[in-house]
Amino acid sequence: MTLRVRYKRIFFFLFLLLILGWFYTPGFLKLRKCVVLLHQDEREIKELKRKNKELKKKIYLLENDPFIIEKLGREELGLVKEGEIVYKIR
Repeated sequence: MTLRVRYKRIFFFLFLLLILGWFYTPGFLKLRKCVVLLHQDEREIKELKRKNKELKKKIYLLENDPFIIEKLGREELGLVKEGEIVYKIR
């Protein structure tokens, strides 16, 4: 095989690689961007599930725990039990 034929083959394969790179690089970059966005969304979903679990626990306590209900009534609504004396300090 002559040197000239070798160079033609090398240039042909380089040209072929250049053409393939031209067509596949944008698609690969889009795929990579989609994978990054997918991982971000998965982290966000995990965080939202954690927050949702905390909120469900708070709802359960607000509906069923008399101590929490009394505490919130006293602190946020200013309620007092019958017979208690309220002192306001300014």
